[in-house]
Amino acid sequence: RLFRALLVHYRSLLKVEIEAMLTNVFFVILHSPNSRVSHKTLVVSVFGEICADELALAEIFLNYDCDTSAVDLFGRIVDALAKMGKLQPGAEQADPGGGGE
Repeated sequence: RLFRALLVHYRSLLKVEIEAMLTNVFFVILHSPNSRVSHKTLVVSVFGEICADELALAEIFLNYDCDTSAVDLFGRIVDALAKMGKLQPGAEQADPGGGGE
């Protein structure tokens, strides 16, 4: 929940750090076949909380997806949630986080 607090209160100051955290921690957890389901569920929960905050979501799109030097975080979050939503109960998917970037 620390990441959520940082995103809400310090997103304008921590652009590079937020990108690194999402890319190198959260998406790695979703991509890894060795990650526990509970860890993947926690990541999806954080993504759900981010999506519930309209301002945060708009800022992620504007600050990352519209920036040619940044990772497309908005698109990757949406893609990850869409893929997780398509999973059948009890089914394993090796790459629910989208793209192997």
